[in-house]
Amino acid sequence: MALNNFFAKLASGENQPKETFFALEISQDHVKSAVWVVEEGKTQVLKVGTIEEWQENEEESFLKSADETISSASEGIIPEPKGILFGLPEDWVENESIAAERKHLLRHICDKLDLKPLGFVVTLEALIQYFKAQQGTPLNAILIRFTETDLLVSLVKMGKTMGTETVGKTEDLVADVKEGLARFNEDSLPPRMILYDGLTDFEEPKQQLLSFDWQKELPFLHFPKIESLSRETSVRAVAIAGGGEVARSLGLEVLETSVNETEELSKKIEKKEPGKPEEEPLATQLPPPTEIATVEKKEPSLPSAEAFGFVENQDILQVNKEELEKEAVETEDRKQIRQLADGGQKTEGEKREWRIKGEVEDMAAPATAEKLDKKEELEPVIIPESKESHQALRNHWLFLQSLTGKLAILPSFVGHFLGSRRFRLPLPNFLGKIGFIILIFIFLMLGGFAFYWYAPRAEVVIYTTPQVLEKELTIHADTKVKDFDINQAVMPATTQTIDNDGKLTESATGKKLVGDKAKGSLTISNKTDSTKTFTKGTILVGPNNLSFELTDDVKIASRSSTITSDGEKITYGKGQVNVVASDIGPEYNLSGGTEFSFKDYGTSKYSAKTDSGLSGGSSREIRAVSENDQKNLLQKLTDQLKADAQNKLQTQAGQDKIVLESGMSVETVKKSFDKKVGDESDQETLSLSLRLTALTLSRNDLNTFLLKALSGSLTNDFQLKTEDIKTDIQDVTVDQEKATIKLVARAKLLPVYDLEAVRDNLVGKYPPLVQSYLATLPNFAKADIKIVPKLPGKLGTLPRLKDKITIKVETQE
Repeated sequence: MALNNFFAKLASGENQPKETFFALEISQDHVKSAVWVVEEGKTQVLKVGTIEEWQENEEESFLKSADETISSASEGIIPEPKGILFGLPEDWVENESIAAERKHLLRHICDKLDLKPLGFVVTLEALIQYFKAQQGTPLNAILIRFTETDLLVSLVKMGKTMGTETVGKTEDLVADVKEGLARFNEDSLPPRMILYDGLTDFEEPKQQLLSFDWQKELPFLHFPKIESLSRETSVRAVAIAGGGEVARSLGLEVLETSVNETEELSKKIEKKEPGKPEEEPLATQLPPPTEIATVEKKEPSLPSAEAFGFVENQDILQVNKEELEKEAVETEDRKQIRQLADGGQKTEGEKREWRIKGEVEDMAAPATAEKLDKKEELEPVIIPESKESHQALRNHWLFLQSLTGKLAILPSFVGHFLGSRRFRLPLPNFLGKIGFIILIFIFLMLGGFAFYWYAPRAEVVIYTTPQVLEKELTIHADTKVKDFDINQAVMPATTQTIDNDGKLTESATGKKLVGDKAKGSLTISNKTDSTKTFTKGTILVGPNNLSFELTDDVKIASRSSTITSDGEKITYGKGQVNVVASDIGPEYNLSGGTEFSFKDYGTSKYSAKTDSGLSGGSSREIRAVSENDQKNLLQKLTDQLKADAQNKLQTQAGQDKIVLESGMSVETVKKSFDKKVGDESDQETLSLSLRLTALTLSRNDLNTFLLKALSGSLTNDFQLKTEDIKTDIQDVTVDQEKATIKLVARAKLLPVYDLEAVRDNLVGKYPPLVQSYLATLPNFAKADIKIVPKLPGKLGTLPRLKDKITIKVETQE
């Protein structure tokens, strides 16, 4: 092969669009779709369609909804997909085959929309495998699917479905979930709930589930994490999980994950029963793959000198002629071999192929199909080159990569050929400059590729939200105990005493009225026949029940009578007396002519009246020291002295001891207020001296006890560190030299990640894909990705070499 033929082949790659496929997920009340493709050995989702509702048992509603979502997913996709993969609910599948009453719906949609069925997967199984591929570990969770009338509660342990319970939906979501979980009769439940479907807004359901104490009534090790999936996650899982099996059925070479999987795959092949007509069923189920399928493409070996058209000790024209004749013979031989193979028996490997082709071809779409609801066309999305052209270009790149490591021997390699007398290069002289330019171009390509491959470095910082574990504990402290008994929770303790004094000034908040009392004189009338003496302090009542007191004793004569021409005339006994208001205030100022009555006598016997009025009453509000002011000031200064004493005791005891402020005994040595209650003042000052005695415990003993007490509630997915444990002492009961301490221990549990598995999933991915993958990790909060140098456009992936990626895990508070 001549040198110029090689470079012509390198430059000629035809970018032909790849074949695309539909994935259609069917639920009881809605359908979703996606378009996917097998690219670079992996199943990738190109576009997700709309979510459309349909009425169950109404075939036309199902067809219309499926057509609308498929049409939205395929807008702008070139070429338009022809094959379709179904994601079915569990009740549509019986004995690993589509339920008989459901087959006609799928056949009808394929006929009407001119689609070729590829097979089906159960949506729940696809989600389980999708999580395993994303997390790197089998799923342990409770999956809750919402439909219009029911909840489907599925228990998944170690990637296996333990069962699914259907519960009628009521207004009490917590009760519905509890009912579903109670039916499983399990000793322990995974502390993770995942909510999903295509229509529900999960914010309110999540809040309802978060408000319930699950550990109290169900066997959860700790409070479960409540998550919800985005609406398109399930259809993506159907496309990705089923894509690998479809790739096999289409003849692509797929990496096998284990021997056991291959055997399980073979057992799934349906055998036809003898004596029955050869009727192929509608579709077959794709078994759940253990990881996302990757198409393996054989790596080319490094081309030799002969591959460039160089030969040694021979005439190159003669060699080319012999090679052409040899290739013609080999081509004919291969044709004969293929003809024999087509007519012969299928190999064991071909028998292993899934039932997709057998059962699906029965459902093949007709040559023409009705065009439903054709929408306005968008700009087409061109899918990358076909498998063959991509493989050819990949082979050249692999050759250049291998050539990079051998550049050091290039001078001797070229010199060897140039020094050979029999070496002949049948090229015109003017091609020497072109060859040199091409050689420079190759070196530039190699240098650029080496830079792209080896230079980038990335640092990925994963921020996690810790899981909080809370537990109430009781420990006993005894000053007479020397050794720590962890089983009985009895710890040795010591006592420390310190005198502490201080002074504190606070503003007064009390209020008090001050002022003058109204005064004046009254005329008292005695209406009886007896003389009456009124003593000092006798109460008289004026208008509005205002009270007044006599300031002196007074004696009032009895009434008298005289006979006149008009008859008998009665004159009351009268006397002047001074009075004062019983309280301060201007309301006691009264005008002349105001009448009064005696509190203890009726007006028929005695009465009083002011002639000139009462005056001089006034009042004003002042700030004064109240009883509450002194009480609050004493409590505040006592708390300050206790806290200060604890710090001083902690310093004396050292960092290996813990001083218990709760339960600290307080003795008042001296207490003095500079103001009395009721004194007019804007502030008051307290001087206080206290003697405080506190218990101290060993910090190491307490940490050992807390770790043991909390470790029993941990799962393998989380880790516990001493520095992440905080204690809140609720109560300390002191009895002479012993104390009982009740506390609440709160621990931040950090998720355990397999960083090597995470790093494997980041190699060569674009940052948005990395963010999507990291979001599937337990307790993930956010991630910061830094790539140096940052390459533009399609080159801006994470490094292709695993050791160039650094991962850090930090906690987000």
